[in-house]
Amino acid sequence: MLTRCLKLALLALTIASIGACQSGRPVHVAYAEAEAAFEKGEFDLATPDYEYVIERRPGSVEAKKSRVKLARCYLFADRPAMAREQLEAARTQYPDDPAILDLMADTVIEVGDAESLHETLTTIARERNQPEDWRRLGRAMAAAGDMDEAERAFQRAAIVDRGHTLESQLALARFYQDIGDDENALKRLRMALYVDPSNEEVRALIRDYGAIPGPTYAIRPAEWR
Repeated sequence: MLTRCLKLALLALTIASIGACQSGRPVHVAYAEAEAAFEKGEFDLATPDYEYVIERRPGSVEAKKSRVKLARCYLFADRPAMAREQLEAARTQYPDDPAILDLMADTVIEVGDAESLHETLTTIARERNQPEDWRRLGRAMAAAGDMDEAERAFQRAAIVDRGHTLESQLALARFYQDIGDDENALKRLRMALYVDPSNEEVRALIRDYGAIPGPTYAIRPAEWR
């Protein structure tokens, strides 16, 4: 009986010792191993290490990066609600980080909460009034199936940048292509050509319509100011 009790005591000490070793694991080591696994696409291995970093050092830069990567791991594992939770926590620390906002948009769509997504991204776009914020809203609404709202957001991006940004003209062109509006798609490609006459992507897309992207084919964007 004494021997059995001694064995149980030793087993308990061993388990406690292992737990103590794990809890004392350096955060930078866990983060490095998580990053290595993530880069290899081994998301199931990266997940517990990112979780460990966040738990042990929640306010650190490593934790912020871990939350974004962990969200991607959760999305890969079809756990969008958990991904959204991590991104909302990251956004609290870094409200203007575009990578967080972009991934948050993708995540909320996965969750199926388009109404919440629209409210969040619209608030951000109105407060900052930057073209990239309106384009993000446009992409999100298009992915959610709200094409009217998507078009308004893309148009707003072009208005805010006064027609001088290639990205806004291309975003509108791609949007119109996606909904089968070739007339407006080509019109926006001609405007994109005006903004950047040497852009090979724009020139190739125009050729796909059977047109020649010469200097006289470009037209000034409607929002040009």
